Amino acid sequence: MINRVSHPLTYENFKTSTAEQESKITKILENLYKGSKRIVKLRNDPTGVTHAIRLDNDIFKLNVYIKNISTSKGKLRYTEGYLQSLTNILTRAKEIAIQGASGTYESDDKK
Repeated sequence: MINRVSHPLTYENFKTSTAEQESKITKILENLYKGSKRIVKLRNDPTGVTHAIRLDNDIFKLNVYIKNISTSKGKLRYTEGYLQSLTNILTRAKEIAIQGASGTYESDDKK
């Protein structure tokens, strides 16, 4: 009969001890994180959180800018290739026009 009375008491002691241990572990982990990170909980440093969010937003914007620059460089190379081809075609057309006007070609060659 005594076992039945002590059994709930043992359970309550175990439960209390476990809760205390969890609390200690949580405090230890928070202290560990404080060593490597300044902000463990948002409520601890609202100004720091705001600054961190701004920095994160700035990093995101910079990554978008870098991606846009990379895309623009590709388009620029593509356009530059077409412009070079167009320059070559116009240069050749000019050469042919000059030769045709100077009488280098016979009338049969001009056709």
